[in-house]
Amino acid sequence: MLHALSVRAKYFIAALIVAILTPFLAFFTPLTISQTFYAHREDVVLMTPPSNFIMLLIALGLIFVVFIVLGLKRNPNIYTLACVIIISSIVLGYYSLLSYSAIQKDQIVFQQYHH
Repeated sequence: MLHALSVRAKYFIAALIVAILTPFLAFFTPLTISQTFYAHREDVVLMTPPSNFIMLLIALGLIFVVFIVLGLKRNPNIYTLACVIIISSIVLGYYSLLSYSAIQKDQIVFQQYHH
C-alpha cells in the first residue's frame, strides 16, 4: 500500500492526460465526424465551422477543470457540481459535432447545432 497512488494523484494524472489530449481531440474530432457522417456524393466542399472546434475545446477544458477541482477538494457538494459540469460538457461536446456546411451542385446546406 505504500507504493499505491493516492486518489488525489489519480485525479491530477487524469487532468494531465486530458490536458495533453485536448488539442488533438479538439482539432481532429469535428473534422473526422463531419467527413465521416455528413459527407455525400453530391458534396463539392464540406466545411466544419470554427464554432465546432471552440465548443469542443471548451467542453474538454471543463472536464480538465473538474479533475483539477476533484484533485484539490472532495466533498458531496463538489461531487454533485462535478457531475453537473461533466453532463453539461458532454452536451456541449455533442452540440459541437452537429454543425457543418456543404456546397453541392444544386444547393448550399448550412446545418447548425440549434436548428
